[in-house]
Amino acid sequence: MYTNKVKRIAAVHDLSGFGRVSLTVVIPILSSMGFQVCPLPTAVLSSHTQYPEFSILDLTDEMPRIIAEWKKLDVQFDAFYTGYLGAPRQVQIVSDFIDDFRQPDSLVVVDPVLGDNGRLYTNFDESMIREMRHLATKADVITPNLTELFYLMDKPYKADNTDEELKSYLRLLSDAGPQVVIITSVPVHEESHKTSVYAYNRVGDRYWKITCPYLPAHYPGTGDTFTGKSTAQSGYAYPKRQLRIDLKCSYVTRWRNLFLFLGYELIHYYTEMNKFRQQVYVICLEVTLLIR
Repeated sequence: MYTNKVKRIAAVHDLSGFGRVSLTVVIPILSSMGFQVCPLPTAVLSSHTQYPEFSILDLTDEMPRIIAEWKKLDVQFDAFYTGYLGAPRQVQIVSDFIDDFRQPDSLVVVDPVLGDNGRLYTNFDESMIREMRHLATKADVITPNLTELFYLMDKPYKADNTDEELKSYLRLLSDAGPQVVIITSVPVHEESHKTSVYAYNRVGDRYWKITCPYLPAHYPGTGDTFTGKSTAQSGYAYPKRQLRIDLKCSYVTRWRNLFLFLGYELIHYYTEMNKFRQQVYVICLEVTLLIR
């Protein structure tokens, strides 16, 4: 079977010229962890979309041409990571790309970007949800936030959920295809100053929950960082027959990674920026193993 000496990851995401998001975050993370990153850009933006104005070049028509050239070169990938996809056609292109290039032991990680805070992003509609549901079934690992979780399940959004309800949601999504489901941005019942990450591995039928302080601020790129790190750490565990999910905790000093979560390194950080510098502070997390 073909194997790369250096593991190769196809990273499907947009590229923002200004702002630490999407490919500008994913490429250095994956590269620093020893992977060759092959970006398949979905769009080029002057800055990320949290700025009031930005320019954008849609690359939907270019994506199949890039994929076709890779096929001519007989490029093969050990893993696929999909992030922001701007239209249903892009999801279809990526779905076909995975089908065409996937190897028996390839890892597929899908961040099903659809919305947040109970709402779809403004440029998405029902057709985007349908295509994303289909793409998620092809993944080994998916990382929806709570809003995206409900869209994938085709259920009305509900912010307040019990542990048992969330465990049932994890099982439901995993039964559709992904071995591992990780839900981010889950509010903690009656504790508005906290937020949780829930996870499930179908192999072993095991559940995890990590709770940390909620920071009432918005930092674009943190989700890309989370899934990028998860993809990189997951890549070490494949082929799939060897994939294990362990809950490990180790404290590391500031500027380093903090947790090994589900076999994936998990960063929770607070970014405080001023005109001259960026400082990263690691938040110690409270770890709770959910009892089945």
